[in-house]
Amino acid sequence: MNELQAWGWEEFFERQVKHFRGFDVARVCSEHKRYYKVWSIYGELTSKVIGKLLYDAVDRCDLPAVGDWVVIKARPREASATIHAVLKRRSSFLRFKDGELQVVGANIDTVFLVFSLNVEPDLRKVERYIAAAYQSGVKPVVVLSKADLSETPEEIKSKVLSVSTAPVHVVSVFKESGVDELKRYFCEGKTIALLGPSGVGKSTLINYFLGEKRLAVAAATADGQGKHTTTSKQLLLLPSGGLIIDTPGMRDLQLCDLQAGLDIAFQDIQTLAQSCRFADCNHEAEPDCAVKNAVSEGQLSLERLLNYKKLLQEVAEKRLSHKSLRSKKYLSSKSLPDLNELC
Repeated sequence: MNELQAWGWEEFFERQVKHFRGFDVARVCSEHKRYYKVWSIYGELTSKVIGKLLYDAVDRCDLPAVGDWVVIKARPREASATIHAVLKRRSSFLRFKDGELQVVGANIDTVFLVFSLNVEPDLRKVERYIAAAYQSGVKPVVVLSKADLSETPEEIKSKVLSVSTAPVHVVSVFKESGVDELKRYFCEGKTIALLGPSGVGKSTLINYFLGEKRLAVAAATADGQGKHTTTSKQLLLLPSGGLIIDTPGMRDLQLCDLQAGLDIAFQDIQTLAQSCRFADCNHEAEPDCAVKNAVSEGQLSLERLLNYKKLLQEVAEKRLSHKSLRSKKYLSSKSLPDLNELC
């Protein structure tokens, strides 16, 4: 298995394959409608999922995603394989889309949350992305790209730092400034995913770290919306060591049903809440509310508090809808699973 260590193979996965005899393992590099590209000791293989795995899947979370380690039956001469099992994920970045929970990337160590400085980032969106990263068990790092297009990059960085519990880096690939700070996150076997809206420079950053223009890039529009240049997720091995997952731009990132990420992303509010008179304080009209007092005294912005409440409500709604969906699918043929271990 030593040759797979560069792709992130470690003891966590090794322990899971001891009872699979006569099989190999591979890591999913890209996902297409009916097949996957995986990397194995035989090189890149085109793979399909066996029927039983498809039949047993309750939703898309149960199927392979980019970054997953899978158990395969390889056919090296044909450069193909069949996928028989998905190994338990060490982490997975999740999102709700079209009414279902999806895995954006699996077995990620760090996620670069990329926002462009050609327009000032929406702080409420930054908070949302950070919370989603913590929910997924992934270390977030905020990357403010295209610093050469901003007249006040450090001023904007200060604003982002005021709402961020994650490190914040200002970079410009054009001027090659700040990129050395990002390089320290890359090391052999560790996986970094890049997430953010379209047109923020994710593909440009990846091309820089690859040392070649492998991914298509496009300039952002005047309003900063950008264009989709990445249409599918893919896992890439960097020549200097480490792996990187490129993802399509997200216009909307809906949180899943795990509150732990919000508690970390809004740690300042959690700390203040400990001083409220009531343990179940809603920070509305209750007396001696430390959170509301902090807003009145200018220690906490009202916008941040309102966004926190909005995300709490969103998480609660997603928890109910997803539990209902999973229950209906399971009741026909299976016992209800532990909903705290969905993916």
